[in-house]
Amino acid sequence: MLLKEKIREDLKKAIKSKTEKESSVLRMILAAILNKEKENRHKLSKEKPELGPEELEKESQLSDQEMVEVISSEAKKSKEAII
Repeated sequence: MLLKEKIREDLKKAIKSKTEKESSVLRMILAAILNKEKENRHKLSKEKPELGPEELEKESQLSDQEMVEVISSEAKKSKEAII
């Protein structure tokens, strides 16, 4: 199971169990991952205009390691916002 799928499953569980903090954090993480993928897709569309929509979608997907980096970045931003 990919990390993004695991996050989506955890989000569904959090929503069903009505844990607001957990679902809020998971939504934020998922949004950050999706934003990074959109950024990659836009960059790829400029670099490789010959790619079709499906190929762009596939190539812009983040690896689990890249997702961990995005999550770490979001955690750092949140921590800095508190301080």
